[in-house]
Amino acid sequence: MHRHRWLRDILFAALSFVATAQAAEHRVSSASEISDVAGGAHPGDVLVMNDGVWQDQAIVFRGQGTAEKPITLRAQTPGQVILAGKSSLTIDGDYLLVSGLFLKNAQSGGDGVKLAGRHCRLTDSAVIGGSFKFFVHFFGASNRMDHCYLAGKTNDSPTLQVEVQGQANHHQIDQNHFGPRPPLGRNGGETMRVGYSWQSMNSSRTLVEHNLFDRCDGEIEIISSKSCENTYRYNTFLDCAGMLTLRNSIVAGNLQGFGPTTPSDIVIGENVAEKIAEFARCEKADLIAIATHGRGGLSRLVHGSVADALTKSARTSLFVFHPTMQGVTPETKPLAERRITAFA
Repeated sequence: MHRHRWLRDILFAALSFVATAQAAEHRVSSASEISDVAGGAHPGDVLVMNDGVWQDQAIVFRGQGTAEKPITLRAQTPGQVILAGKSSLTIDGDYLLVSGLFLKNAQSGGDGVKLAGRHCRLTDSAVIGGSFKFFVHFFGASNRMDHCYLAGKTNDSPTLQVEVQGQANHHQIDQNHFGPRPPLGRNGGETMRVGYSWQSMNSSRTLVEHNLFDRCDGEIEIISSKSCENTYRYNTFLDCAGMLTLRNSIVAGNLQGFGPTTPSDIVIGENVAEKIAEFARCEKADLIAIATHGRGGLSRLVHGSVADALTKSARTSLFVFHPTMQGVTPETKPLAERRITAFA
């Protein structure tokens, strides 16, 4: 009798432990509820956002998941959780997963999605229109954005910005659709920028692969890779009036479709003008087409001018133009079959 009771107690304790260890699912309907529930969430827990319009909700999703059991924040129905007004999303922690959200024409001057922490992931989500400075802003390390749609940015600053903060960050941006971005008419309309000019010799090691860039015409740089050791491979540029510009990175297997895009990828570092001129000679290029901001005075003295240096060193025909997209059509593509395009 006592032996059976002892076995029963052990079995009850084991079942209680299993029940406690199982992931929990929580329904949430506001930014404050997300903050409260996420603060006590365990690895494997799932927060489900109720369908509908979430007006003026600045969501901050923090937590500590694991590689095997991330903490998830997802829409009840993908695409039916609409963040509007002054809404935004911050993801900051370890092994956090966000899925199925739609930021639609939100009016905020900050980040649409701030992806921070480590090993966090944004997937199956969309940011369309609105006044965010950056639609998606990468911080931290080893974060990923995949199967997302970003389109309709009309104000200054890149659609997606990656911060390069000292050590290499190993981010991954893959299988996304970067939709139409109309011409901005001035510098600052990139679809993606990895780092900043003063970080040009810092390593980021961001991987950008299998993405579609569709009519990304914000400015002459579709992707501005202002850091080192990044990889850009297997991306498709469809009818984009611009180019991919790099510094000491790897480029492979990218496809360029109809439109005034560049057929050549260039890896540049210091002594830019000399390297472009040397590359042109080695490739027997017919033309170097280079955009310049037309800086003068102190700015020209501080920043220098690749275009100015090329006029003195290049033995190849040189075409210098201002980086505005106004008037650029498929019919105005450079006539040379083999050409180099760079950015000063």
